[in-house]
Amino acid sequence: MTIYSGIFNSVNGDRKYNAWWFAKYFATFIGNGVFPNPSTNLQVVSNENMKVVVKPGSGWIDGYFIFSDGDHVLSLDIADGVLKRIDRVVMRLNHFARKIEIVVKKGTFASSPVAPVLQRDGNAYELVLADVFVANGATQITQANITDTRLNNSLCGIVHGTVNQVDTTTLFNQYQSWIEQQKAIYTQELELWTADQRLSFEQWMAVQHYDFANWRQLEEQEFADWMLAQQASFNNWMQKEQTDFQAWVSNLKELLDENIAAALTAKVTTLEQEMDAVGTLLGEKANNTDLKSLQDTFGEHVMEGNPNAHKAKNIVLEDVAGIFVAENIEEGMKELFTNVSNGKQLIGTAITDVDNSLVVPTNPTFQNLANSIRSISTGKKWASGYSASDTIAVSGLPFNPFMVVVIGNDQFSVITNLQKATNGYIFYRTTNGGNYYVSTASIANNGFNIRMRYSGVTWYAFE
Repeated sequence: MTIYSGIFNSVNGDRKYNAWWFAKYFATFIGNGVFPNPSTNLQVVSNENMKVVVKPGSGWIDGYFIFSDGDHVLSLDIADGVLKRIDRVVMRLNHFARKIEIVVKKGTFASSPVAPVLQRDGNAYELVLADVFVANGATQITQANITDTRLNNSLCGIVHGTVNQVDTTTLFNQYQSWIEQQKAIYTQELELWTADQRLSFEQWMAVQHYDFANWRQLEEQEFADWMLAQQASFNNWMQKEQTDFQAWVSNLKELLDENIAAALTAKVTTLEQEMDAVGTLLGEKANNTDLKSLQDTFGEHVMEGNPNAHKAKNIVLEDVAGIFVAENIEEGMKELFTNVSNGKQLIGTAITDVDNSLVVPTNPTFQNLANSIRSISTGKKWASGYSASDTIAVSGLPFNPFMVVVIGNDQFSVITNLQKATNGYIFYRTTNGGNYYVSTASIANNGFNIRMRYSGVTWYAFE
């Protein structure tokens, strides 16, 4: 056992006092803790990410003094993905290092963590400035995660006066209890307010749903009426177009028949006249000569080298109606063939102008033309098909579809204006009362693509 006393004057160096002795001396009347002024003295506050800042200030531990003249930044270890922990920011008197340091004392991961135990022995003495709660998965320390312990006399305390410290533990506990009570009250009020707001929102949503259902029903009825009107208008237009086209075809056929009949009549008339001339010649020969002479005369008439041989090019074409340019039967036949061929070409062109989906041969026969005329499609085009999957991909149509109707599984869809529906969501309604949306709908190169919410459907596409 050793008894210490002082301070006395030294005589020949017999009284020497070191830092340890003075620390013991000052510790007798200056208690441990942080100084009260300013209120931010060595306060721990949040910083960016997983960092905290210890504000400037002064403190006292067992007669040793610490002073910090600026913000002291401390980094906390990263959080665990599942477990939590409580770290402590301590002011540590380190006898080995001979200094007071401010460091982070890391806690242990746990589902219900507790703060680490303080070291208070002959090697070090620690005071807690703040406890920091590190939640699982945390990437940022907020001020709400920091519990200030400077007023807790058992953990830190305030350097208040000489000899005895003012015990602020009770005050701190009362303050902490009040905070918890207020937090519980605010939490309850927030929950009540949230429930009230949720109820109001649900009531508002119910009204909106009701209004939307009525609006949708009205829109569907208006659309159905519009579709009926469009269908009636389309039927009337198609009927008129068919009537007009049939009248045009009939007129064209009559015109062709009249021109061809006139040309053939002229040709027959000319041939009859030539045959009469031949008959007259043969009759005159028969009156003056015998059969042998008649045969010789006819042979001379058809002989190749005879200038007057009976050839088509030597027979004069008398065109009383002025139809032909040619002056003999051979050229007239060529002219007639050319006119007929050109006429068929003009008819073929007229047919493809009306319906470009038809293919007319380059040199059509009258039968080809008749078949093509019968196959002419007038008015709006349409096509139909079946898809076993929920994706309908159609190409190669002879038209660009404007409207597609999809029917199947007790459901129907009407998709219009596909150009505007690319990658969009188009509303449709099922016959059994369900509401769905078409995922995507697009049109390209005489076809369309539609992604439905069901499979096994029949589709109808209209131009």
